[in-house]
Amino acid sequence: MLLAVPGFGQDLVEKLLERCGSIEEMLHVESVKQVKGMGSVLRQRLIEVLTSEEPVRVERKYSKGRGKI
Repeated sequence: MLLAVPGFGQDLVEKLLERCGSIEEMLHVESVKQVKGMGSVLRQRLIEVLTSEEPVRVERKYSKGRGKI
């Protein structure tokens, strides 16, 4: 599930799971802040995906001629 969120690659997801141990622990901002590579934008995106009761739509942005950014 986390790999489908833009900005969350294999390395970051592994760091999150190693540090937090569970999806539930990822809801605690202090735990997530200690994960290298988790800035405020990714933390907010993570919280939104994990707590939403509605389907969350996260879109990837594209730059002309450069592909995905």
